[in-house]
Amino acid sequence: MSLGAVVVRGGTLVLSGQVIKVILLLIGAAVLGRVLGPEEFGLIAMVTVITGLGELFRDFGLSSAAIQAKSLNRSQMSNLFWINSGMGLFLASCATLFAPLVGDMYGDSRIPEIMVVISAAFVFSGIQTQFQVDLTRRLMFPALIVSEVVSQALGLVVAIGLALAGFGYWSIALQPVAYAAILCIIRCVWSPWKPGWPTRTGGTLIPLLRFGWNLGIAQLLNYISLNSPTLIIGTRFGPTDAGLYSRLYQLVGAQMNQILAPLTNAVFPVLSRIDSDRRYNAAIRRINIPVSYAMVFGLIFVATNSRPFVELVLGDGWSGGSAMLSIVSIGLVFQSFTFVGYWVFLSKGISGSLLRYNLVTKSVALSLAGFGAFQGALGVAFGYALGLALAWPICWWWLGRVGSIESLPIFVEECRVIIVISVCALVGKWATNLINFESSLASLLISGSVMLATAIFISAAVPVVRADRRAMKEIIALFREGRGNATGSSL
Repeated sequence: MSLGAVVVRGGTLVLSGQVIKVILLLIGAAVLGRVLGPEEFGLIAMVTVITGLGELFRDFGLSSAAIQAKSLNRSQMSNLFWINSGMGLFLASCATLFAPLVGDMYGDSRIPEIMVVISAAFVFSGIQTQFQVDLTRRLMFPALIVSEVVSQALGLVVAIGLALAGFGYWSIALQPVAYAAILCIIRCVWSPWKPGWPTRTGGTLIPLLRFGWNLGIAQLLNYISLNSPTLIIGTRFGPTDAGLYSRLYQLVGAQMNQILAPLTNAVFPVLSRIDSDRRYNAAIRRINIPVSYAMVFGLIFVATNSRPFVELVLGDGWSGGSAMLSIVSIGLVFQSFTFVGYWVFLSKGISGSLLRYNLVTKSVALSLAGFGAFQGALGVAFGYALGLALAWPICWWWLGRVGSIESLPIFVEECRVIIVISVCALVGKWATNLINFESSLASLLISGSVMLATAIFISAAVPVVRADRRAMKEIIALFREGRGNATGSSL
C-alpha cells in the first residue's frame, strides 16, 4: 500500500474515532457541568496544571523520537520502555512528596490529596508509551483509535457514576486515572511487541535522546504557556474563576485537540518518509486546506454564538462565561494553524528549531497573559489569545527559513480561510439577531445553517474559494476510498 493510501486510510480511521470521542466529551461536559460547579472543576484544573508538567517529563519527546526514527530495534525499544516506566514511577513519587507544597502555594488543603490520586496516572502512562510507539510505527490505526475511544468512554462512565453518587470533585480526579489504566491494559495486550530486559547492546539511544530532549523542552514551553492562564487565574482569583476558564477552554480546546492531536499519529509517520521537497510541500498544503476550514468554521461558530452554546452544553449556571469563551475560541483559531506547523517541525526532524520557536512565542504568550491579569480573569484570557495570534505568522516565517517549506502560500490560504468563515459567521449572527430565538438550540441550528449556506454560496461564486472546495472534495474522495487511486504523489 502506498504512503498516500496509508495516510488516507489512517486519517479516515482517526477522524471516525474522533467523532465518537468528541461526542463523549460533549456528553461528559453536559452531564458533569450540571452536577458539579466551577469550583470543583477549578480544583482539578489547579492540580492538573502541575501534574501535566510531570506527564511531559515522563515522556519528554521520547515517543515522538521513536516514531520519527528511520529504524528502531527491539533492544532500543526495550530500553526506552524501561526509561519511560521508571520516569512514570519516579514522577508519581515526586508528586506525592511535593503535594503539600502545592497545597500551600494555592492555600487550599484539598489540593494535596487530589494531587496524590491524579499522579497515579503517571505509572500507567509510562508503561504504555512504547506500546503506543509500536502500534504507531506499524500503522495499526484501528488499535490506537479503539483503545482511546474505549478508555475515554469507560473513564467517563466512572466520572459520571461517581458524580451522581455525590463524590464531588473526586469524580473528575479519578477520571484520568481510570482512563490511563484502561488504555495501558488494552495497548499492552494489543501490541505484538513485548519488552525485554534493559541491555547495553543493540544500538545507541543518543540520537533519540537528543531529538527527545529538544522536543521535550519545546513541549514543556508550550505546556507552560498553554496552562499559564489557569495558573495565573487560580493564584490571583481563586478556584471558581480558574474552573470557569479551564472548563470553557476544555469545551472547545479539547474538541480541537481530539481531532488534531490523534491526526498526528496518521500524518506524522507518513510525512517523515517523504524525501522530496516538492511532494512534501504539496502534501502539507493539501492537508492544511481541509484542516483549516474545518477548525476555523467550528471555532468561529462557537465564538459568535458563545452564549447559547454555553447555556445548551453546560447549563444556565455557566452563562456568565460567554465572553471568555468567545476570546478563547478566537485564540484557538490561530493555534489550529500552528498545529499544522508543528507537524512540519516533527516530520522534518528539526526539534531544535521547534525549541527555539517555542522559546520565543510561548514567552510572548505567557507575558501577555500575565499583563492581562491586571484586567481580571477576562484580561488573562485576552492576553493569551493575543499571544497565540502573534505566534501564527512567526510559525510560518520560521518554517520558511529552516524547514524548506513554501510557507507564504500556506499563510495566504489561512488568511483567506479566516476572511471567508468570518463573513459566513457575520451573516449567521445577523440571521439569529433578526429572528431573536429564545431557544439556545434553535439559535445554534439557525446560525450554523446560515453559516453553511453562506459558505456554499461563496465557494460557488468566488474562484479562489472554489479551488479550495475542489481540493477538499479530492481529499474527501480519498478518505472515502482509503485505497485504490490514492498514491504518495497524490498527496
